[in-house]
Amino acid sequence: MSSISVTPHLVRIINLEIDDEETVKIMNEVEEKDLEQYVIKSINIGLSVLRNQMTTEKIDYVEKEFKRLLGEIEDRADDWDDLITDSMTDSLNPEKEGKPINMLRTSILTELTKLRDIIMKKEGAMEESVKGTMKGFDFEDEIIEDMMMWQKYSDSFEKIGDVAEGKTRRKVGDVLATMENGMTIAMEAKAGSNYSDTGDKSLDTQMDQSMAYRDSSGAIAVTTVDAMEDKRWQNSIFLDRGKNRFIVAVDRENEDFTILRLAYMLLRERILASTKTDELPSQRTIDPKQIREITDDIVRDMSSATKMRQILTDVEGRINAMRDEISTYQSKIQGRIDELNALL
Repeated sequence: MSSISVTPHLVRIINLEIDDEETVKIMNEVEEKDLEQYVIKSINIGLSVLRNQMTTEKIDYVEKEFKRLLGEIEDRADDWDDLITDSMTDSLNPEKEGKPINMLRTSILTELTKLRDIIMKKEGAMEESVKGTMKGFDFEDEIIEDMMMWQKYSDSFEKIGDVAEGKTRRKVGDVLATMENGMTIAMEAKAGSNYSDTGDKSLDTQMDQSMAYRDSSGAIAVTTVDAMEDKRWQNSIFLDRGKNRFIVAVDRENEDFTILRLAYMLLRERILASTKTDELPSQRTIDPKQIREITDDIVRDMSSATKMRQILTDVEGRINAMRDEISTYQSKIQGRIDELNALL
């Protein structure tokens, strides 16, 4: 039996016997004098190979373990990712009470509300003014659309309310109607109730200014039935203020601009009739007085119809009777309008 001892600096092998056929064959091919060195060298080389092989096996094992660990980490990472995503989504949900982002949102909205209230208190008058102006711009578009759709002439209608005139740069006139002979009619659109019978805000003054700045032959101040109800002096949906100036109140809520159409027709014919014959275009004209008589009838009927509509909202027991009366007045209005159109 062989004996092998190992010290820090020496390996001693006693009575070592090897019966491996291939090893014996190789050793027989080595000269006797080289046997010892050949065996030592073979052992050294073999040990190195075995050590490397063991190292490789260990590396393979470690690599496999790392791959297994990496797989587990990736699997768990997916779970962690879902957990983190759900947690962040939940924490950042501004609608979920108790969460930091919700408390921040509530605080910001509270401060914004306070700031809005302060601004509204300090600039309420200005905001109301701007609001009225924007309503006026919409009203101008409605006037132009209705007149263009209805008109029996080749007149043009353009919005000029945002164009200032004169050294003072004051806004004068909102809609300008131009007839085929170049003569114009200025219209003041008053969607709100910011106007009066006298003073700087009087409709007469505004119409005079519009006619002067636009060199117009006439003017129409267009108000609404709702605004008229607040004006005691404006007691009719049609007022003739003289000097080719009319004030009308249209039923904007029901998109009824009939009275404006009639006023425009009357004013237009009045202007043309006052023009010298040689300055008139070759067209058929009618007597303005006849138009005025028909217009007065229509105004009375329309005023009655308007009053009936107001009564209908307050007196439910008379709804059917009032509707019959309104239908009668509307039929009369339409008949008179047809009669008027037949004259053109």
